[in-house]
Amino acid sequence: MNEESLCQCGCGRKTAIIKYPSRGLVGTYRRFVPSHNHPINKKRIRNISFNGETKQLGEWANTLGIHHASLIERLDAGWPLEEALTLPKGARARTKNQPIQCVRCGEAFPWNSEHFTKDKSKPLGCTQPCKACSKIDSKKWYKDHIEKERARERERYKNNREHEIARAKAWKKANPRPLDLTKKRLESHLRRVREKSQRGVLTKADILLLYKNQKGKCWWCQKPLKGKYEIDHRVPISRGGLHDRKNIVISCVSCNRSKHNKLPQEWAWRLL
Repeated sequence: MNEESLCQCGCGRKTAIIKYPSRGLVGTYRRFVPSHNHPINKKRIRNISFNGETKQLGEWANTLGIHHASLIERLDAGWPLEEALTLPKGARARTKNQPIQCVRCGEAFPWNSEHFTKDKSKPLGCTQPCKACSKIDSKKWYKDHIEKERARERERYKNNREHEIARAKAWKKANPRPLDLTKKRLESHLRRVREKSQRGVLTKADILLLYKNQKGKCWWCQKPLKGKYEIDHRVPISRGGLHDRKNIVISCVSCNRSKHNKLPQEWAWRLL
């Protein structure tokens, strides 16, 4: 004996109570209405109106004889509605280096992996969006998941430490850079500034300007430096001095090492 009634949730589904005691089947079964009439699915359905007709994407895809996912790709790639809903499959195949507009920024670039995101699964090896937009998306995603990514990178380095060290050495050997002594000196001082929790900002331009103002001579003994110099703090960082231009002088190696962490009045008499 079957009894049908509408579902109490108001979704329009019919509920059939089916009883077959002789077979041991007693239960309630739901007969679903088509998905396009179900209120839960209406939020995910895209209705497209064209030439006075309104159809769902799946119905337009059946009319064209293509998969509905291909139709979605056409619309997401910025195809005009008329071409997306009338051209058959393969009618607008892209060719390499053909100017294509990015769906994000709207700029046109040659259709190749140099300007668009690489995707080996695609026929020409690239897909939307362009590399610049893809880079912005990647940076945003990394910023939103920075703690998770840092933990993953630490774990990867821990599990492949020897390999990572060898790879870094090989890259450094293949990409040699000239040694920048001024930058190296600044980095050394900046590390001590962080350790002492002191304030101050000092740049490479500040150091070169001081060297020029001192006419290439040591601040303390006035001997020519000939490019061999060190950055000296008038008031040492260890005694509360700031790491800024007002507290910096350019000195020779001998004077800087001899002064160490003394104040000027405690040490300058040795120059007499």
